[in-house]
Amino acid sequence: MKNLILSIFFILQSFILLSQNSEYKIVESNGKLFYNRHLPVYLWISRSPNSNFGDVLMTSHKTKAYTNPMYFDSDGYNTFQTAYASDSIGKHKGYAIFKVYVDGYPPQMNIIFKGTRHYYGGKYYYSKGLKIKIIAKDYNSGVDEIYYSVDNQDFKIYSEPLSFDESGDYVLKTYAVDKTGNSTKIKTYKFKIK
Repeated sequence: MKNLILSIFFILQSFILLSQNSEYKIVESNGKLFYNRHLPVYLWISRSPNSNFGDVLMTSHKTKAYTNPMYFDSDGYNTFQTAYASDSIGKHKGYAIFKVYVDGYPPQMNIIFKGTRHYYGGKYYYSKGLKIKIIAKDYNSGVDEIYYSVDNQDFKIYSEPLSFDESGDYVLKTYAVDKTGNSTKIKTYKFKIK
């Protein structure tokens, strides 16, 4: 059993998000493994780094209620740890630690209106040439995409400030998704160009 390679890995299930985002991803960034707190976790053991090679789903008779699936209960740093582990030639080196950074929070979003704002007849409006910048930040796994929709059209991926050069009433909807699949609620902004 000296040459037995043990690997613990996660089986992913799809997680349906708003609009285009229907696929969930585990994210490795800066040496950290991020996982979505709201998704189930299954632990497997294998003698190969490749899946489907004698894999066995790990079970727990003592803590059955919390496994298969298991859910992380809080965000941040979590570990799976062995009591003792040895290297490939059988020398005891201590214990093995598998780190997981759990992310259960969506990005934070803000928009910036860049243009001249007027007040007339008890209402605010903007001059033609208004630009809107959408900003999203995520302090865990990072922002994956920002989406927007103007006047109830299909959502598109945001990549640069939006320009509004025609007069009229507008409805802008936005949301953002982080790299583990957490999504903000859709925010709606109504404004007038005159």
